[in-house]
Amino acid sequence: MTSLAANGGIIVRIPDKPISLAERYSDRTPTALGLTWADGVENGGLSVLDYRVNIAELGTSYTVFQSGIVTQSFVVKGLTSGKTYKFKVEARNSHGYSAYSDEVTLLAAFKPEAPTTVTTAISGPYVIIQWSEPINNGSPITGYKIFIV
Repeated sequence: MTSLAANGGIIVRIPDKPISLAERYSDRTPTALGLTWADGVENGGLSVLDYRVNIAELGTSYTVFQSGIVTQSFVVKGLTSGKTYKFKVEARNSHGYSAYSDEVTLLAAFKPEAPTTVTTAISGPYVIIQWSEPINNGSPITGYKIFIV
C-alpha cells in the first residue's frame, strides 16, 4: 500500500517570552503603574492570543495579577503607595504560555503634592519662608526648590 502525499505539517510550540518589559510612565499615579512590552521573536507557529501579568512585592512570590490582556500594555491599579513591586509578563498562544519575561522592579509612588500653608516674613535683611510638608505620594521628600521672582 502506498501513502498519499500530505499537505505538510506545522510544528507548534509556546511563544518566545515577551521582551522589553518597561514602565509606561504616563500611567503612573501613587497607586498605579503602567507596563509595556513587545512580543519575542517567535510566536511558536500560532498567533499570540493574550498576555498574563504577574506581580510580587519585594520578598514575596509571584502571583497572577491579570490574565486575558489582549494589548501589549497594562495599567496595574490598586497598589500600595510607597511599596516596591516586581512584574513579569507571559504571552499565550493556543499551545500554552511562554516563559516569563525579564522582570522589572518599580516603586509605587508619584511626584509629591505642592507644599501647603506657605508663609513668608521679613526679619531684618532676611526673608523667612515656612511651609507644611506636603503629601509625598509614596516616596520620601529629599529636598525642596525655592524660586524667587
